[in-house]
Amino acid sequence: MDPMKLTVPWVLVWACACGQDARPRPTAASAGRDATAAPVVDTSTAVTRAADPTPTGPPPAGAAVAATGPIAMTAAAARGRLTLTFTNTSAAPVTMATQFTGARLPNYDWLTVELAGPGGVRTMGFVQPRYRSGLDSVDLAPGAAHTEIIDLIEWASEGAGAVALAPGSYRVTARWDASRPVAGAPFVGVATTTMAIVAPAAGPCSNDGLPPASASHLTLLAHQAPTGRATVEVGLYNAGDTRVCVDAHIETHELQSDWLTIGYSDGGRYHHAMRVIAFDDDRDKSYPVSVLLEPGQVAWQTFDVDAWAGRKRNGSEPLPAGGLSAQAFYDSTRETRVWAGKLTSAAFALRAR
Repeated sequence: MDPMKLTVPWVLVWACACGQDARPRPTAASAGRDATAAPVVDTSTAVTRAADPTPTGPPPAGAAVAATGPIAMTAAAARGRLTLTFTNTSAAPVTMATQFTGARLPNYDWLTVELAGPGGVRTMGFVQPRYRSGLDSVDLAPGAAHTEIIDLIEWASEGAGAVALAPGSYRVTARWDASRPVAGAPFVGVATTTMAIVAPAAGPCSNDGLPPASASHLTLLAHQAPTGRATVEVGLYNAGDTRVCVDAHIETHELQSDWLTIGYSDGGRYHHAMRVIAFDDDRDKSYPVSVLLEPGQVAWQTFDVDAWAGRKRNGSEPLPAGGLSAQAFYDSTRETRVWAGKLTSAAFALRAR
């Protein structure tokens, strides 16, 4: 039997650390946007940022809107990312509003995406709570194009309706409705494509022969699952371009993890404290399970946080009722044969039902 790890189930967390993500976020910078500099000008486009306007948003999902306007949109998808390309088909320069800043991820108030695949049809929006938001726009010369890349895997793990994208094939329909723009030319774009979500292959792996950890681009996704009193889905997501081997869980008489913890804040009781719940306990005949993540793959695990909170290992204190602000933490810094490092998820809402 493995010895119990002795840790203190409460740690002090300063407010400035809450809600931070351990990896850089992909933005439209890859398409030529500089988020901090003055407007960039080249021979075809100019990117500008306006003051905070009032977003109007698209019409309700499913409304029949025909593609119109001087800008044509095409779509492609690979490794869970949707690439939208906007081309000025007119003979005159046009301005296009591209995204809102001020949230954790770039927001697209005009965009809805319908995914038809495993489990039926799902409609996704791309708006988060944001503070002092700004509007990015791009000036397109005749024939010039602009590209936005949206991470559907990460967005699927956002908000109250978060559900991990199940492995399988999807038909993707993107609708960009700027018929009532806050800036730029009015247009509507509709485009379809296909996308495959591939689960990691089973079997042990190691980082021998793979790029170093510094070349990897892992992120930790976490959200409350739609079933259970307080069940959480946590995913190790390879958002980079290189393969990486990670430790996923401990195989024993139950699902355990030596690397994963989930913490939550309870401001009414512990003003500056976060309770951290571990997922390791007494066990026998255990061994670690590693997973080789190809680019775009996610190793998902599901834990009943309330059941684990009530164990002696975690202080025998069930979760309080009501909404909590939670984060997931992954620490494999002591490992030598697989990826070694620390990850922190974005904050997510956890409600003990």
